[in-house]
Amino acid sequence: MDLSSKNFIFFDMDGLLLDTETLYYETRKEVLAQYGFPFEKSDHAQYVARGFADTIEKLQQLVGDKQLGQVVFEKAMKLYQQRITASQVQLKKGTRELLTYLNDQGKNAM
Repeated sequence: MDLSSKNFIFFDMDGLLLDTETLYYETRKEVLAQYGFPFEKSDHAQYVARGFADTIEKLQQLVGDKQLGQVVFEKAMKLYQQRITASQVQLKKGTRELLTYLNDQGKNAM
């Protein structure tokens, strides 16, 4: 791939470079378990790429209570942010290689 004529490359890290969906799943599962609700990967599939408003609505339906659903969402997001801050998110396969390649191309263009 010849990138010599390109100055910038833009992409979304969330889900492309970082495996955030696994982290969303794990944190929701953990918080829901605190309230006695099971949550499996097959359940999580309906939350992927839906946005926070839809996620909150689905959680409210799952727990059968609007306020508790909101609390579950907020606690899961807080836990998610803590884990992101603690670097507990995995890189997607090929991320290091892609970033190394792009970095090398940038150096070669100078």
